[in-house]
Amino acid sequence: MAPILIDNRGVIKLSLISLLITIIIFATGYFSGYQRAIQLNTMVSETEILTLPVQQISLVSDVEPQSPEKML
Repeated sequence: MAPILIDNRGVIKLSLISLLITIIIFATGYFSGYQRAIQLNTMVSETEILTLPVQQISLVSDVEPQSPEKML
């Protein structure tokens, strides 16, 4: 099988065409994914009120450092 010979102009054209196709495919996927995410966020987002935890009184012994017990 004979090798494909491409001159400098052909290499430049080939690289520009492949770069353009890559940019077009990436931009199309990016914008379609962005639009899909925007639609999903507007449908799902609802405000929910969260309650704060109640402060409990703890003993001093609960807070002090404790050494681990020896394992038998």
